[in-house]
Amino acid sequence: MPETTAPDPKKLMQKVALLAGMMTGAHVSIMVVLGMRLGLYKALAGAGRITPEDLARGTGLNERWLREWLRGQAAAGVIDYASNGTFALSPEVALLLADEDQLSYLGGNFLPLPQRAAMVDRLMEAFRTGIGYSFDDRGVDAAVTTEGLFRNWYRQVLVPTALPMLCGTAAPAVGTASW
Repeated sequence: MPETTAPDPKKLMQKVALLAGMMTGAHVSIMVVLGMRLGLYKALAGAGRITPEDLARGTGLNERWLREWLRGQAAAGVIDYASNGTFALSPEVALLLADEDQLSYLGGNFLPLPQRAAMVDRLMEAFRTGIGYSFDDRGVDAAVTTEGLFRNWYRQVLVPTALPMLCGTAAPAVGTASW
């Protein structure tokens, strides 16, 4: 018979905060994916302070839905809000979510989230049977999202810097360190 104990109220509140934070992060992450797919971060990058109406005109999307998305992103701390009803994307977040060529770009981490969530049923079956599935079983999107995760690192670090460091594998690219 398993031992039962009363929950520690302090530890219970810590776990509530932990799990609530995870759930909030999951919801915000879905909205980040939506913003990326709709090109909203790119539209906001460098635009300065912008109203939902301005963003709607620039993107052709519905102003009401954009207003709710902007408010949610501001509440989560992803974008900045001014009390006059305008929003802005900071240069830091622009590097992380709008500029796909930056080594710091995190979009590749967010974009596959819907695909990964859709795997839950298959993962449940794998837990029951012990039979997994291959990378190829995940479909074409798996290769596309994996490329998105690592593309900048391959281009900016692996090929010009890391490979040339391995004796005999590649010549250093012009203008790169040859250590």
